[in-house]
Amino acid sequence: MRIGSYQIEGVLGRGGVGTVYRARGPDGRPVAVKLLAGTQGDVRTALGRFARERRLQA
Repeated sequence: MRIGSYQIEGVLGRGGVGTVYRARGPDGRPVAVKLLAGTQGDVRTALGRFARERRLQA
């Protein structure tokens, strides 16, 4: 499966915010791609959770 220019190779993990996939970038390097989980149209809540998670991991 492809998402944009990234070749998805498998699932690394799932959580409350979304799913993280193992992928290859356009240059062949391994990357992680995170897709937000569906939120029944509440995009602001999903983006807020994603931003908080990003700050915690920084």
